[in-house]
Amino acid sequence: MWSVIKSAGMGLRTVAQQWRWWQAGLVALSGVLMALALPPWSLWPVAWVGLVPLWWVVLVTPLVPLAATYGLLWGLVYYGMSLAWITHLHPLMWMGVPWG
Repeated sequence: MWSVIKSAGMGLRTVAQQWRWWQAGLVALSGVLMALALPPWSLWPVAWVGLVPLWWVVLVTPLVPLAATYGLLWGLVYYGMSLAWITHLHPLMWMGVPWG
């Protein structure tokens, strides 16, 4: 009987871990949608639904540090996409900075 309880508990743990990956994916999708609302894509209607996955995940997450981690992930994805144009501003080869 204890083996059944242990296996059931382990199953719940893996389900919870998979759920966290789904939440992280939703947060990353939210960052992508918000970045698509900015130039050069300028899909501004996407901004109306872009924050919904982020807020939903943050509101259903019971742990504050985990919610803060999701916010950090959103910021990295959003700013990573929206500030990519800076690399095309000036190549800075005279400073020895290779932009790839």
